Amino acid sequence: YATVWIEEVPTAHIDYTKYTCSIATGEVFVEAICKNANGMKICAEASFEGVPMGNAEATVIGERAFFALKLNEVHLWDIGQGNLYDLKLSLGQDEVKSYFGMREVSYSNGGELKLNGKTRFWRFILDQGFNPDGIYTYPDAEYLEADILRGIAMGFDGARLHQRVFEPLTLYYCDKHGYAVWG
Repeated sequence: YATVWIEEVPTAHIDYTKYTCSIATGEVFVEAICKNANGMKICAEASFEGVPMGNAEATVIGERAFFALKLNEVHLWDIGQGNLYDLKLSLGQDEVKSYFGMREVSYSNGGELKLNGKTRFWRFILDQGFNPDGIYTYPDAEYLEADILRGIAMGFDGARLHQRVFEPLTLYYCDKHGYAVWG
């Protein structure tokens, strides 16, 4: 179960985006799938807490655009520090607002899981997605955020989300509070 909505979009529009961060270079790499936009320019503007952090643009080739956006400052997302950048993408009349966190997850040769280059011992809870007041959905955003804050108060770093697609709002609140999500 998930929220469903209908949204009117221009003929030329952004259909899908993916962000990959490099904390070493201070860049976010943007991949955008755009419909009916071959040859058009896609523009991106990043900000952190309302302060402009950089911009970039690219030309859509076929249905795809790839580009790197260099950030003026790097604010790492970490456990308990949900540093998020706002991102505005525009393509003709279409405008998409999104966000990303500058973080890198890696494994060492010994199998240690690292976040931003540092080995961590992770304390996760298994989130089955059940909610007594809404079965598989939260009654409102405040209830969702309170559930995440309860996990943090109990000493957990994040949650392993179990066998279902969670709503984007769930992922946003986890990111905002520096609460890791493992799917």
